[in-house]
Amino acid sequence: MEEKKILPEKYYHSYYHDLLLHVKHKYTPLLSHSEKCFITDFNRLSVDCQCLYLRLQNRKGQYFRFSKFHYPEINNINHCLQKLIKKGFCTVVGNEIEEDIIEVFNLYNRAELIALAQYFGISTYGFSKLNKLGLLNYLLTKIPFEDLLTCFQNEPIIRQGFVEEALMIQ
Repeated sequence: MEEKKILPEKYYHSYYHDLLLHVKHKYTPLLSHSEKCFITDFNRLSVDCQCLYLRLQNRKGQYFRFSKFHYPEINNINHCLQKLIKKGFCTVVGNEIEEDIIEVFNLYNRAELIALAQYFGISTYGFSKLNKLGLLNYLLTKIPFEDLLTCFQNEPIIRQGFVEEALMIQ
């Protein structure tokens, strides 16, 4: 039986830097101005900030509940988040999410959505018949958008920045 290989703690960081070096060496003339700026700005971040951005980049979707981030290899994750926000590598969502509200509320599980309904005084009778998407759509018809935004005050939702540039480099 083959032994399981143990990866270094920040293996993904090393891999990404190798990728960036390869892209810069081979494809610099083909990179857009924003892609070149992305690489430069990314390299200026601390290693822990780079790691947090890479963790964002490797997650599914573009919206995230920061309270769900648990990466023991990243020191002072809150400080790193603030640095990423300051440098544009992610944003805290606000009014601009109206068109993506289903994607954002899909980050919550069924029990949390039911608790949300109860918080807003909506009867949960008949919810057991609804799938999660049906429940989401129902809540969106019953709760005004401005009231939904108040849900993010205690737990910010994060949106990854530089999505196109990061995808192009990958």
